[in-house]
Formats: sequence, C-alpha cells, structure tokens
Amino acid sequence: MPTGVKYLLAALLLLAAMASSKEVYLFDVELPEPLKGDVIHIPGINWELGSQAWIFLIPVEEGDAVYALTGNTTRIKVYDARRVIVAIPAVEPPKRKASAWLETPVGRYPVEIKKPERGIAETIASSLEEVMEVLKQNGFNARYMGRARLVIETQERKPEAVAHTSGEISPMQISYPTTGSTYTVYAGVYFRQVRMDKAGSYTVPPIAERGLILCSNVPNAAFIGCDAVEMYIGAIVKGKYSNVALRIEVETYRLSSATGINVYCERTGVLRFNLVNKTRYYIRYVNASASADKPMAVVVRVIAEPMSSTYTLNVAVSVNASVAYRRIYTYGFEMSQFMSYTTGEAVSINQYVSRIVLGPYFIPDGIAYGVHRAYLSITTRPVGGACPPLAVDMYVNAMWAAYRQIYPYSSTSASCLYFVELSALVDAWTTSWTKSFSGGFYYVLRIRYTTTWELPYVYSISAMPHEALRGWRWAEIWRSSYNGRIDYIWRNPHNTAQMQILYTRYPPQQDSTTIGPLVVVHGLFTFNAISISPLSPYFSITVAGRESSFFTSRPMKRFEVTLRFSRAVAPRGAPLTLNTYYVRPAGSLEAIQEPWWLFWARLAKTAVDFAVAFLDIGRAASLLYTAVSFAVDRALDAAVTTASLIRIDDYTIRITWQRGWADNAPNDKVYVTVAMANDALITTANTRVEVTQFCLEYVCYNPGLEWYIRPTRFEDSGSGHPLVKNWMFGGMTSAGVDLSTLK
Repeated sequence: MPTGVKYLLAALLLLAAMASSKEVYLFDVELPEPLKGDVIHIPGINWELGSQAWIFLIPVEEGDAVYALTGNTTRIKVYDARRVIVAIPAVEPPKRKASAWLETPVGRYPVEIKKPERGIAETIASSLEEVMEVLKQNGFNARYMGRARLVIETQERKPEAVAHTSGEISPMQISYPTTGSTYTVYAGVYFRQVRMDKAGSYTVPPIAERGLILCSNVPNAAFIGCDAVEMYIGAIVKGKYSNVALRIEVETYRLSSATGINVYCERTGVLRFNLVNKTRYYIRYVNASASADKPMAVVVRVIAEPMSSTYTLNVAVSVNASVAYRRIYTYGFEMSQFMSYTTGEAVSINQYVSRIVLGPYFIPDGIAYGVHRAYLSITTRPVGGACPPLAVDMYVNAMWAAYRQIYPYSSTSASCLYFVELSALVDAWTTSWTKSFSGGFYYVLRIRYTTTWELPYVYSISAMPHEALRGWRWAEIWRSSYNGRIDYIWRNPHNTAQMQILYTRYPPQQDSTTIGPLVVVHGLFTFNAISISPLSPYFSITVAGRESSFFTSRPMKRFEVTLRFSRAVAPRGAPLTLNTYYVRPAGSLEAIQEPWWLFWARLAKTAVDFAVAFLDIGRAASLLYTAVSFAVDRALDAAVTTASLIRIDDYTIRITWQRGWADNAPNDKVYVTVAMANDALITTANTRVEVTQFCLEYVCYNPGLEWYIRPTRFEDSGSGHPLVKNWMFGGMTSAGVDLSTLK
C-alpha cells in the first residue's frame, strides 16, 4: 500500500474514532481502604477495559510545604489512595447481585474488587482536568458526575500490611524473621530510558551487565526469576507528541533451563496497552504457577504509531517494574536488616505551616517488612495565650499511613514546644507502587490544631535523631530453596545489608564564634560478602556520600565503620588486608593514589632536613625549625587519602577512611575490601555481623544493623537458578565473575 494511502487511512480512522468517542462517567470516590493494586470491576458492563473501571489518583490537596531538614518551602501535591477518580462507561447500573456497590448520583453499580482485567491498575494525574484530557486522548468523552462512595457489605479483602492508625509503633517492635515462615518480598526490575523521535517500535533495554545474554533467541530480556507472584510495570512519558498513538508492549518468557543463562526462552504471553504517562500496568502472565519451576523473563517495547504524515514526536519514556516474590525463610541467613537514619539542626521557619516533608529515604530490593517513622520537634506561637493539641496525619508517598494527636511538651506565654512522633508499618502496596516508578519513600506530615481552624505559626522545626525506616529484606531476589536444596547462587552472595544516613549540620569552624552555612550530608553504606571460600575469604563495604549546601556540593571526606562478628574473625596475629578504591560513574574501580607532586615535595623536605642537621643555626632556631618541620610532615601526610583497619578484639574491627586535602577526585563512592585468614570464616554455622557504629562526616550513630553470612561448608549446595543477579543500582550481572571488580 502506498505511504500516502496509509496515512490517509490512518487519518480517517482517527477521525472516525473521534466522531464516535464514547462517553464515560467520572466519579470522585471515597474508599474504605486503598485498592492496593486491585481495581473496581462493574459486572455487566463491557468496554475497552473489559468490566474494570479506570482508576485515577489525583491530589486531595495542594499547597506549600516545609522541608524539615533545611526549612525550604516548596509546592507539593498530597495524594490519598483512599480518594480516587473512577471512570466507567456512561450506562445505567447493571441489575446484578453483589456484596459491594458504588453508590453514585446516577444509581447503584454492583462492584467486584480484583486484579485489573485489561492491565491498567491506576494512573496518576495532577487534576481532574488532566484526567479528562487523558481520557480524551484515548478516545473517551468524560462527564464529571460528582461524588460517590464504595460500600462493602462483607469485608473479604484483607490488606497485607495496613498502617497502624494510632501512629505509635516503635522500631524496637520489629520482630526477627522466623525460619520456616513464608514472606512476600518486593524487588525492582530496572530499564534504561528510551527516547522516541520517529515512528516505530523501540525495545526498552534492561539495566544489565554489558555482554550478558539471558535468552539466546530474544535480545534485551530482563530477568524476573522464580516464584514471582505478581508484576506491575510503571511508565513515565515526558515530552510532546501529536498525531501519533503511543503503545507499550510486554512479552513474557520462561527460560528453558533453571541452571544457566544464554538459553532458549519460550514466549508465554504478550500484552499491549495504550502508553499513558504515570500509569501502572498489571502483567497477568507473571504469576506463581508460571514461575514455579523455571525462571521467567520479560521484554518491554514502546511503539509509536503515526496517524498523519505531519506527526510530531519527541518524548522520553522511563519504564521500571515491581515484582512480588514468595519466599520461605529456611536457613536463617537469607534475610538482613536495612535502615535509614536521619537527624537535623533546628531551622527557623517563622511562617504558618500546614505540611512538613521528610526524606527521601531509599527503598532496598527484597523488602519484606518494616516500620516508617517520623520524629520532629516543632516550636509554635501560642493561640490566644494557649497551646492547643496538634492533629497530625502522616502520608507515605501516595498513601495515608497514620494519625496522632500531639499535646504540647512544654509551653510559655511566648512559645509552645511539641515533639511529633508517628510510625506506620511498611505497606505492601506503597512499596510495590514506589518500585514501579523506581522511586524512594518520602513522608508528608499534615498538621493543624484540634480546637481551631487556624494554622500553626511555626517558629522552628528540628528533625530529631531517629530511624526513619527500619526493617528486614530478602538478601537476594530468588528463593532460598529449589527442591529442598540451597541454590547454587548462594555460593556467590552479594548485598546483605544496607543503611542510609541523611542529616543536616552546621560544620565546625576555625573561629568558634562563626556559624557556617547549613549543609546536608547524604550517604549509603552497603556490606557485601564477596567470597567466603576457603581459598580467599573476604568481604567488602561500599560507602557513598556527599555534602551539599546552598552554594556547593562535594564528595564526602571521611567515614568510619565498626563491625562486630559473632565469632572470631580477627584473632591476634591473623593477617587482615585492606584495599580501597574509588568507584567510577560507570561502575569500574580506580585505585586511590597519592598526588603526583607529593613524592617530590617529600624529597625536597628530606634534603632540607639533611642540610639543616649539618648547619650550626643555634638552639632557638633549631627548635623552631623542628616544630615547622613536624608541621610540614603532618601537612604532607594529610594531603594523602588514607584508609586503616584496626583490630579492636578477636570479634571486632574498625575501618576508617579519610580523604586527603590534596585529593580532588570527584568520586563520591568508595569501595573497600577486607581479606582475612583462610580459616577465619570457615564454619558450618551462620555468622552474624553487626554495625555497632557508623560515622559519616560530622555525625556518628550506633545502628545495631544486623545480617548473616551463610556457612562456608554448606554440604547441600544444590543447583537451582541461572547465574544472574539483580543488583540494586547496578542491574543484572553474572554471579560467576569476580565481584570485586564490580561496583
């Protein structure tokens, strides 16, 4: 068919679709609880989405918010997953019996709550007008019909981890995982951004080790693994386009072998959806039965279909996925702790405040359960000479999490002091939703008085020292047993524990009367058990960190970590070898070297010292020169970046890294390896490791972060999965390579 005829036919089809655009009703629906990845179905209706409704999340309020760590004011949108916009065909309510219904101004619609039938789980929009525009782009004419309410007669849905509404949960209440128990854990599958500037099909490449081939017959397949119970893909579209239809296509595959890579992959299904900005899609072909005995993989494509010869297209598409896995905690070493620690200086606000923002906090792969926590001190102006209680709502990303009424800790005629502390359980849906868009956790505290409509006038806010996030995660994304055996993959374990630190400080000044600019310090600590074979037992830690102010941003200068093992790994006389590297942006390692000029500076100083030793310069001058010489020595030593390992006792070691003043390398990530004696970690029992202290720049904390190293003499090693790993911040890598060369 000639090209001109094709475009004419496409244009006629587009005009016909616009002329016959279908009318839909929009309802502002109040839910008794968030849908959490499920959607509303209306039995008896049938349209492009089957019987399901199209769910939109829009802000329940929008306004100014104060960032707790710095005092900056920003404009934010606050979402609440209990309030959604529901789009359904503009038809009369079907006559069906149901245990739930949608009570609307135009009648009562029967309702079933279940997984999406046609893929779309929810779309995030900035306003009701944007909802109407999205529907228009997809061929629908929307009519807003007002408020509606979902009524459930018999509560059959039980949320996996509903937030504790009192807002009082202590991190100390987080129980240890129990062997033999089954956990649902959440991990991400990450893809590279794709830019579309002309019509056609674009394969979205996964973030993976270069040269790694998963499926011999399908390029750019992303590894999913075994025992995956559900999968959601999130898409973000940025840019402009016209006279073109955007689609997203997801193919699912099963690997023909459970023990290798670069193998034939069999396609199990293909799904195609309209590509809509900020939308999550449910991939129904990834489920427990399909992934029970063979690993799964997916291939994602985005497609631009022109509707006219004069189309325009310039968009960037970001795609990421969240996968829920079912895991049995069998051996006692498969899970580890994670945490985020935060603290801040008191910052002046001096304005009316209704919302306070904290974060962002990282979200590790394999997250199983945990606790969110916010802890602030707020100083306000009295209202009519009194200090009324504060009503505080806590939101975690798009979901309301907790509520608490806070009474003043102290009060005077000039000010009121409140300690605001709220906690909520880590919620399964929020975790999955965030992973779908490759994001992190952030908290919004909505504050108001309980006795007056007046907003609190806040003098100052301080983030109190606290663990904003703490819990347990699966150390790998695949299961711990395959036909009752330990997976081969565990011979090369990787990330076993992670900790984030985020704080503000006024740095110490030479002049004690001077206050320096407020800086934000942000860092991430990761422990890796690289090799625990009898031939070369060693582990590594990776510390990334930056210090930023309103004017500058620079890499970290110092960190210190103290590790305590449950058994003797550093007995007196046993060798311990420390090596340090910078991690380049691409992930390769670079040895930390002293400045080129330092050798010549030391050589010149040695020559002067030698000459002075043979000159009669007098006692006073000699003493003065000795002092100056010592100071020069120290200055030259401080120019060099150093790392040290101190053995505190047989069970405890301390690693310190200090950047030299002459080290201008832009690297903000340091990789440290520690090699031990051959018999240091050979054991038939698990080895518990704990971070007893961690220091980054100006702040130290005793986190008590725990994890376990598996036995080195695990007789039933078995075989279960391909040598593929899904690395946080790194994508897929082959487990057979020397992990010390990786970031």
